[in-house]
Order: sequence, then structure tokens, then C-alpha cells
Amino acid sequence: MLINGYGILSILLYTIWNIWVLTDRIKRNEIRNYLPGFVFDIVYFVSMLYLLATSNINFLLIGTLYIILHVIFGGLIVLFKPEIDTKKMRSSEVMKNYWTYVTIDGSITLISFLIMILAGAGNG
Repeated sequence: MLINGYGILSILLYTIWNIWVLTDRIKRNEIRNYLPGFVFDIVYFVSMLYLLATSNINFLLIGTLYIILHVIFGGLIVLFKPEIDTKKMRSSEVMKNYWTYVTIDGSITLISFLIMILAGAGNG
């Protein structure tokens, strides 16, 4: 399967965003404490990248499920208001950053897939 310029753009957009997110998580967490989560994130990213490159509808389904789970998790945090470590920032800032992440991640997932499908990017 050949990928045209739009497909490369789509893959680059998705890759750059995910590398930035992973790099930020590594900076915020010591890698030895974050290793299982980091391994999961890498496996998820590589799997999703393959699905995107092959224009597989499962990319959109898994990405949507991932965002729904994040929204449910965020809603539970807002509803039950657990104690949040406020050494670095206020809890309202933590949730604002979380919702910003969920919005951007969902948007990039959708946009990447739409570019790949609508531009026929996966068809060569």
C-alpha cells in the first residue's frame, strides 16, 4: 500500500502529538515509576499508528473508545473530587489541563483519520 502526501501529513500530525505527550509524561514522572504506563503508551501508539497508516476503521473506533474512557474518568474526578496533589498547581488547573488534553487528543485522532480517509491518503 502506498501513502500519498496527505497520508504522510496525517501520520506526522498523529506522531508529533503523541511524541510530545509521551515526552511530557516522562518529564513529569520518573521513568522507573512510570515504566508500566510508558510501555502501555508505546504499544498503544504503535498499534494506533499502524491502524492509521492502513486506514483501518478500528483506529477511529479504538480512539473514540479511548476518549470516552477519558471523559468518564474526568467526569468521575469532577463528581467525587478526590484529593489532588497541589504542590505544582491548583486542582482546578489540573482538571483544566486534563480537559484540554482530552479535547486536543480527540481532535487530532479524528482529524488524522479524516485526512487519511477523505483525501484517499491510504490508497496511493
